[in-house]
Amino acid sequence: MPINAEAPTAMTQAARRGRGRPRRSENPKQDEILRAALRAFAQGGYEGTNLRRIAADAGVDVALIAHHFGSKLGLWKAVVDSLAARRLTAGEGGTASAEVSDLADRVRHALRRLIQVNSDMPELGMLVSQEMHQAGERRDYLYEHLIRPHHDLLMPLIREAIAAGVIRPQDPEMLFFLLVTSISTSMAIRPLIARFLEAAGSVDHFRDALEQSVMANVLAV
Repeated sequence: MPINAEAPTAMTQAARRGRGRPRRSENPKQDEILRAALRAFAQGGYEGTNLRRIAADAGVDVALIAHHFGSKLGLWKAVVDSLAARRLTAGEGGTASAEVSDLADRVRHALRRLIQVNSDMPELGMLVSQEMHQAGERRDYLYEHLIRPHHDLLMPLIREAIAAGVIRPQDPEMLFFLLVTSISTSMAIRPLIARFLEAAGSVDHFRDALEQSVMANVLAV
């Protein structure tokens, strides 16, 4: 029976809570399905992915997907909710250093966390890029559950840093989207970049090189 699009799933509710560490499912098979679905949706897009492929990759019967998520759209939304919870928690970790008096250090910490979360979830940028050029329910869902919360979390720090001269003078909204898209895309296409940049052959070395470049181009101090 398809999931009612208006009824929030358990994963949606967890993302909306927005505070604390995202809880893992008590059902390990459900976690396997979400991981397999993330890979499939990121690589093939929504239309190019079918539930049987996801079930095979997760090592479960396809009926189990219907049992836990109700439909393909329900599973896709659960994947987005899971990413949103992980990203928001990481973002809170990046801005939780507000007690640090040095504003430049707070910005550096937030940028490192942004790079780290995209390094840990390279499928994030791929999934977003698959959907954002197509108007409709899925793009709206990404905006409300994944993009907007992260934007609202980071913007106060970005605005404060620009006003204080810690970040080079520029439009804060443009900077946010430039940072988010460039970092997530860079992590997603790291194997391609490795053909031009030796450091990209290693995740750790590439993360360090990306951090150095972002800091040099963003910070004014």
